[in-house]
Formats: sequence, C-alpha cells, structure tokens
Amino acid sequence: IRQYMEPFRLLNTKVSIVSPAYVGIEIYGRIALQNASGQEKQQVISWLTEQIHHAGGTKRFGAVISCGKLFAGLEMLPGVVRVQELNLERIGNAAEKDDRGDLHLQEDALCYLEKIELEFV
Repeated sequence: IRQYMEPFRLLNTKVSIVSPAYVGIEIYGRIALQNASGQEKQQVISWLTEQIHHAGGTKRFGAVISCGKLFAGLEMLPGVVRVQELNLERIGNAAEKDDRGDLHLQEDALCYLEKIELEFV
C-alpha cells in the first residue's frame, strides 16, 4: 500500500499504515414473542447477526451501531410482540458508547459479533 501511494503523496507528507483495531459486540436483551418457538427465536438471532454484520461488518471502519435502530427493527419482525430491553456492549477500547446506547467505532476499528444473550418471554 505504501508503495502504491508513494507517487500520489505530497513531498512534505508521510504515509503511514495502521492495522485495524477490532471491537467485539455483545447484545443483551429481553424480548416478548407470540409463541416462544425455536423458529422465532432463531429468526430474531439471525436478524441481529445480519444487522451487526451489515452495520459494522468486515469493511466498514468507524461505523455507528445504533441501539435504537436495532430496537425498532426487532419490533417490526413478525412474531415479536415487544422488545422489553436491549443493550449493546463493546469488547475492546476502540469504540465509545453514548448516552443512548449507540456504539461509535473509532476510524480504524472494525467490529464483529462476540455474543448474543437474549431472554425470550
């Protein structure tokens, strides 16, 4: 990368390559389902996994993972009566959590799904 960038840099600048930081995302919550079948539980877990992969994924540096969007999206899923509680946590220090519960990854950070712990009622 450094060799590729060399012809494009200004004379008085230096190009430095920084390896990415990784942030694990943990999701905790309590969700009321119409009937707590294995299929509905798996649908909720699959949807959350897809959303985290899409939001932060393997190529989106500095992404914002919005707890509010996840909350609203879960409530729109068929079979979900209500989301009683939803909390995002980060593993690693390359992300910050704001007052609303959103996670802001630093500009050199990528995220991955570490754990999902949900209580279904």
